[in-house]
Amino acid sequence: LTMAGMIGGTKAELDYVAHVRVIFDLFYPGVLDGTVIDVPEDYDLMADIVYPVMGAVQADPTGFGILCMLKQTQLTGRTNEERMESLLTALGFNYRAIHDVLDRTNGACPVDNFDTVYEAVAPGLLSPEVLGMINAAVQRYDRERPADDLFDRHYEPSGELPVPMLALHNGYDPVVPLFHEGLYAAKVAAAGNSHLLEQRVVERYGHTNFTADEAAEGLMDLRAKVITSSSVAITN
Repeated sequence: LTMAGMIGGTKAELDYVAHVRVIFDLFYPGVLDGTVIDVPEDYDLMADIVYPVMGAVQADPTGFGILCMLKQTQLTGRTNEERMESLLTALGFNYRAIHDVLDRTNGACPVDNFDTVYEAVAPGLLSPEVLGMINAAVQRYDRERPADDLFDRHYEPSGELPVPMLALHNGYDPVVPLFHEGLYAAKVAAAGNSHLLEQRVVERYGHTNFTADEAAEGLMDLRAKVITSSSVAITN
């Protein structure tokens, strides 16, 4: 039983955070210190991230709107307040996590948008001129081979499910976006194990924002699946 699991893989999560950071930096240059892979180790969440970001967006919401409409950065949420929280969450995650990631990759670049073609979530939402500017001007990063190999060995799911699995996810998760479920389902399907996977989406904003009853129901349903699966195996 996973609840808001990063089951789509480390690379997808890191790249999502990187996409948000580079697009934010493109429209709000100088608001945040450093870059995706070079942020200060000593920082104050409110003074260095929350207040500057909110101030910049309030002064000019153009970039924020584009962040909400790009496929690679689509900020989850049903209201602007929720989408702003999603923006702050991704940028805060970048500050909090990148040094740990770089320690694991021994300094090799862990993110990749080198060949990314940034596009809108739906045709016509953004003009060709805006998309052309973004793709021409955005900062590019190329995940280095050592980091890619490391992630593939230790931090990417295979889809090889030997037992039943139930995955719970919030429909509007600012930390581990819902796209992880689709990525994982594809890997499970490729491995021929779709019959072992059930995914449930709770249409609520937040990370692991489930009620005790929802979690308990998921656990009991999974238990029933395991018992049924075991009974079938014994019978066969």
